[in-house]
Amino acid sequence: MALKMKKIEEEALQLSSHERAQLAEHLIHSLHEEEDPEAERLFQEIKGHIPYFLTTLNLFISQRKYGMCP
Repeated sequence: MALKMKKIEEEALQLSSHERAQLAEHLIHSLHEEEDPEAERLFQEIKGHIPYFLTTLNLFISQRKYGMCP
């Protein structure tokens, strides 16, 4: 299973930042659909990080747009 996840992660990192954000949203929503208490706990934890993630992503996109990062 770990090798499968590693391959999926490598492929996901090849996506554009917009595509990765969409994928993250889909994955988060898929956690919410499950009836697993552990999944619900993780969903709530991840959900709390979304504003920080989006702020960081927007900052990164802005910096790239203006040539401030490689």
